[in-house]
Amino acid sequence: MNISRSFSATFLATSLLFCIAAPHAFPLEVTITLHEDGAGTIQNNLGNVSPLFHSITSDPGPGGLSNALTFDLFNPPGLIAGDLVLLDATGVISDIIRFNPAGTGSPSYLGSAVFYSLAGGGELGDMGFPTSLYANDLRVTENLRGSTTYTPSLGEPGYVAGSMSLVSYVIFSAESGSAVPEGGSSALLMGVALLGIALGSRLLHWQYPQLVPVPHRGRCDRV
Repeated sequence: MNISRSFSATFLATSLLFCIAAPHAFPLEVTITLHEDGAGTIQNNLGNVSPLFHSITSDPGPGGLSNALTFDLFNPPGLIAGDLVLLDATGVISDIIRFNPAGTGSPSYLGSAVFYSLAGGGELGDMGFPTSLYANDLRVTENLRGSTTYTPSLGEPGYVAGSMSLVSYVIFSAESGSAVPEGGSSALLMGVALLGIALGSRLLHWQYPQLVPVPHRGRCDRV
């Protein structure tokens, strides 16, 4: 696949995920899935979905490792920095999801999520943990029977202050997740690219809709 075309199509796909919310009366909900094997998606409750890019790179956050699994979140404005610490049934840390906002470490850094898991496993995220944490950290017990869903409240790690959407994260710390098939994502991105052309230049510089605060309590649901 042509990388430039793929990136452009994904760029437009993500625009639709957030910018299409305005004409609808019901709240837009955005779900971001993160798997320690590098698979990730971003989708909304209108049916729009796009894969997330990942890389193994240096984490500029506190005590960050040089070989951390990093997901590009398409630079969400107002992303709240912090660490979501997942604990097993005995209270031992099993995973850390770190949220680094744009500008972390350098002006060119884009808003990302970093997936840390116990060292020694066979997944990309199994590199151990950062040597220190953000002061803004939240500890929750993970779901040992499947994925863990986390919906941050205002000020909590991963909250997107520049979005009118309710953003949730679905975290897979076992091999129960799967990557988006290449064929399906290609067809999706092509369709989104064509729709983006029809919508015109306003999608060329995408942004999350401005926040309209909706009171809710942060939660960590088990599914």
